[in-house]
Amino acid sequence: MTITEKKQYLLQLKSLENQIKEADEKRIEAISALNSTAINYSGLPTGNGKHNRIEMGIEKVQEAQEKVNQLIDQKTIIKNDILLRIKQCPTKECRVLLRCKYIKFMTWAAIAKKLGISKEHTRKYLHLKALKEFK
Repeated sequence: MTITEKKQYLLQLKSLENQIKEADEKRIEAISALNSTAINYSGLPTGNGKHNRIEMGIEKVQEAQEKVNQLIDQKTIIKNDILLRIKQCPTKECRVLLRCKYIKFMTWAAIAKKLGISKEHTRKYLHLKALKEFK
C-alpha cells in the first residue's frame, strides 16, 4: 500500500463515524415523525389512513435503525483491523500517533502535547514515519 492508500484506509473510521451520525439523525427524525402521528385510542380504524401512516412510520424507524446498526458493525470491523495493524508498528511513538489521530480523532496540537514534541514535527515528520510503519 502507498502512503496515500494507507491514509485513506485509516480515514475510513472518521467517514463511518460521520455516516453513523447522519443515519442516527434520520432515525431520530423518523421517531419524531412517528410520535407526531395521532393515534386512535379505541384501536379501531378511523378511515383517515392514520394506521397506515403509523405502520409506514414504524417501517421507517426500523429501516433507519438497521442502517445505523450496519454502519456500526462495519466501523467495528475496520476499527479492529486498524488497531491490530497499529499494534504491529515497531515504534511506540508511531503507535500512539496513529491511535490518537485515526482512532480518537485528536488534533495535531493535542497529539503533539501528548507526545511532548512540537506540532510541526508531529504533523510533518512523525506522521510520515508512522504511515510508513503502518502495514
